[in-house]
Amino acid sequence: MKKINSTDILFLLLFMTTLNDIDFTNWLDYVAVESFAVWIGMMIYKLKLMRRKKEGIRGVT
Repeated sequence: MKKINSTDILFLLLFMTTLNDIDFTNWLDYVAVESFAVWIGMMIYKLKLMRRKKEGIRGVT
């Protein structure tokens, strides 16, 4: 299991609150959704990197 950072939880809480009162006429909400999508992408990328490190740690340091 991946250790979740406090910043990740803060970001998630922030996004959940923005979802509650979302108004797509406001460009700030677009930015919030976009940054959240990027954040999810980064998390997936981190997990893939960690998995790759675990596989390669025995052969190459």
